[in-house]
Amino acid sequence: MFTTPTHITFTEDPVNQRTIIELIAGDRPGLLSQVAKVFMNSHIDIHTSKIMTVGERAEDVFFVADEAGRPLSGEARAQLAQRLTESLDRRA
Repeated sequence: MFTTPTHITFTEDPVNQRTIIELIAGDRPGLLSQVAKVFMNSHIDIHTSKIMTVGERAEDVFFVADEAGRPLSGEARAQLAQRLTESLDRRA
């Protein structure tokens, strides 16, 4: 049904001291809830987001920081990408 593989890219925004996360995934009911749960469990603060759906494809951008208000470290990015991919690619 949803054939769009999860794709995550990170870009640092040093001027605004945050990380930009671009997330592409198959759209489905509860997708944003899953993403928000992963962010919450990873102690990621969302400053703002841009949510877009094109057919069955979600193309979302999140502007985030860690609990201390800093851009995500390389290790935090890797862990977050793994958690998001595992959560979003898990299908019941």
